[in-house]
Amino acid sequence: MSKITKSFDVYGMHCKSCESAIEEEVNDLNGVLSVKADHNQSNVIIMYENELCDENKIKKAIKKAGYSTNKNSFSKFLGLGLMVVIMLFLSSNSLLGYDTNSLLENASLFMLFVVGLLSSLHCVGMCGGIMLTQTLDKDNLLTSKKSSFNTALKYNIGRVISYTLLGGIIGALGSVFSVSMKMQGVIQLIAALFMIVAGLNMFGIKLFKGVNISIPFMKKNCSKSSKNPFIVGLLNGFMPCGPLQTMQLYALGTGSFIMGALSMFAFSIGTVPLMLGFGYISSRLSKQLSNNIFKYSGVFIIILGLSMGQRGIALTGINIPFLSGISQSSGELAPIVDGYQEITITANRYGYKPSSNLIKGDIPVKLTIKAEELTSCNNVMYFPQYDQYIDLSKGDVVAEINPNGQDISFTCWMGMIRGSIKVEK
Repeated sequence: MSKITKSFDVYGMHCKSCESAIEEEVNDLNGVLSVKADHNQSNVIIMYENELCDENKIKKAIKKAGYSTNKNSFSKFLGLGLMVVIMLFLSSNSLLGYDTNSLLENASLFMLFVVGLLSSLHCVGMCGGIMLTQTLDKDNLLTSKKSSFNTALKYNIGRVISYTLLGGIIGALGSVFSVSMKMQGVIQLIAALFMIVAGLNMFGIKLFKGVNISIPFMKKNCSKSSKNPFIVGLLNGFMPCGPLQTMQLYALGTGSFIMGALSMFAFSIGTVPLMLGFGYISSRLSKQLSNNIFKYSGVFIIILGLSMGQRGIALTGINIPFLSGISQSSGELAPIVDGYQEITITANRYGYKPSSNLIKGDIPVKLTIKAEELTSCNNVMYFPQYDQYIDLSKGDVVAEINPNGQDISFTCWMGMIRGSIKVEK
């Protein structure tokens, strides 16, 4: 019998788990001697005996694993189109005057839940086997339905607790490095960049496939041998999982124990429904469909990355009009009274209104900030150019600003609500 070694292009691989799925499926073929999949190179190298196996059988096995040997250009163009729509949406404040800031402020946790829901298809492949070992019984093939559900529930409760606590710890770690608002903005920009790259990786943009995003101390393996499903669930937080580590980067960027914990809690809750019923649901979804759904969850991660990037831009004071998310001013100059240009900004649950103001660059500004309705986000206004913040919890504030011919940007302490005082050109 002659041996043949051949490389097959494979599309749809995202991580090591994808490699394992393909290798296991192809290895089951009679005549296959060795299989090595590489998600970075988007290929699989197979040695087989040509009298027992052929290319068609191999391609069918790859397809059965949920991957394709044919390039789908339409799918990629669709994803790129979605990304363009996202960019237009995030910049719609400056282009259309539509208030996306308050929408994103309230939607971030829901978006994290959606990411968890979609990426849980990946969790089934990565952790489903671990959970299954906890529901198996030595004497019976499967325990009773009630017992099996209780075991799966304990496992998932452990996961949620682990993800939430780790999110809080990582968020607190981000606050340690955030010695100033600007430094917090820098951390958010770095985390946003990595999240966008991770989202592109998940979507299959080949240019970024060689970049692996992970937090170093999270590269531990979870033992499958533990008898306690709750403990196994707790250990699951240390799995080397791509979407999980991407969300940990998001938690790091929040720079807060509470927000980091809430972010990871929302993500983990999203993964629970499919993990609880993965045996039933996954059997009714083709592997190809599951992989496609997971692939498009990368778009949501890109949205979160761009949103965090906007916050980082706001906190660092970088002026990128297209990405600032600030609507255009009315075009009316601030009135001049007693040698000062007077501007009044109201802080309420919708943000800072008006969010854009127009002034002359050579006259000092008297800024009155009226605390009409404060939230945990708008209660501190930050001016990155001066590295100064104003606490609004003490009531209305009057401040004097010398623009020195430069635009002045302001934001809440989280970088979610933004505004500007623009100099007339």
